[in-house]
Amino acid sequence: MTTSEAGDTPRDCDDLVVAVVRGHRLLDYTHPQAATLQLTERLITRGCVERWDYLSFRCVLAVP
Repeated sequence: MTTSEAGDTPRDCDDLVVAVVRGHRLLDYTHPQAATLQLTERLITRGCVERWDYLSFRCVLAVP
């Protein structure tokens, strides 16, 4: 997350964002609370997903 991305939507980012980590919560990029990015968040992008094992990623996203 860069300062220029703060306040944008996940779709405004250069890389394809698939999830947002806010605090200890993992939010899908379509979740209403992820609509406006905050500077303290971490972004899970397509590049991250390609490096992960697919089943591990699905387990992470399944956590409420």
